Amino acid sequence: MTLQILSYAAAQRLLCQPALAANVTHIISIGDPLCGEPCGVREHPCWQERGLRLEFDDIERWNLNYDRPFSWEQMDKLISFAQGIPAGTPGVLVHCQQGLSRSTAAAVILRLAQYSQMRGGCTNMVASVVAEVKALVPESKPNRRMIWMADQHFGLCGQLKAAYRLVWPQRSEDGIEVPEAQGR
Repeated sequence: MTLQILSYAAAQRLLCQPALAANVTHIISIGDPLCGEPCGVREHPCWQERGLRLEFDDIERWNLNYDRPFSWEQMDKLISFAQGIPAGTPGVLVHCQQGLSRSTAAAVILRLAQYSQMRGGCTNMVASVVAEVKALVPESKPNRRMIWMADQHFGLCGQLKAAYRLVWPQRSEDGIEVPEAQGR
């Protein structure tokens, strides 16, 4: 599967150019609550059946000024969407505002969700998934709340957190809050 991780502006440029947009088969559009998706997302032929919109603030620590962090419900939607993407799909587009934090974390979760369906699961793929996302977006800094929740969801016992720390060692863990996983 070809994976593209883009900013809002880059996604808009790509989707408004028919020749480039024709290669996109699935879209994960991530934005702030109450902000719309880029021009071209809802108009793209794949959107109705192969598009997912998630709205949450790009926060890692609880802050009273932001009341919409990434949730378990959104994790479930993202994983369900990812697991519905057939192997060999030519063009998956994931975007957020800057293309650095929420979209890169979503790309990690997308890949882990796909590998979790395979024999052997995703535990032996963690380091390669993190490395793949870093290679696609070298300046990336995936949202740690999303990563920590994924570690818990996939039962990785800190393996994803450890891979994250190796690739992004400068990012402190101070204040990362992961909500209780009810029934998980």
